[in-house]
Amino acid sequence: DEANLVEIALLTDKPDDGDINSKGWRDAINDEFASMLRNKTWVISNRPNDRDTITSRLVLRTKYKADGSIDRRKARLVARGFTQRPGLDYDETYSPVIRLGTIRLMMALAVEKGMKIHQLDVVTAYLN
Repeated sequence: DEANLVEIALLTDKPDDGDINSKGWRDAINDEFASMLRNKTWVISNRPNDRDTITSRLVLRTKYKADGSIDRRKARLVARGFTQRPGLDYDETYSPVIRLGTIRLMMALAVEKGMKIHQLDVVTAYLN
């Protein structure tokens, strides 16, 4: 059995603007945790005695509009995976990232076939 454990300790980067206790930051943090719960990204479980806990960090960033005003505040909980040990904490890794050549091929085929091209942003794409 692999043990993929994350300790939820609110170690945070210092916000690049404002007070972490402000409503804007609290809303961003609550949105991040709500997304993880809604997407069933994690489960609460007991840590096996023979495993170390993988700690986490809450990364806080402010997104700005083109005119320099604040667009929104964004919080992301990230596991400090560099503390994991190969062969003990995990066996293999996988990152579902598309190659640039594949994107170019799909764009060329769409143009050749006269298809419309659309783009979108998946807000919680990397939670699973």
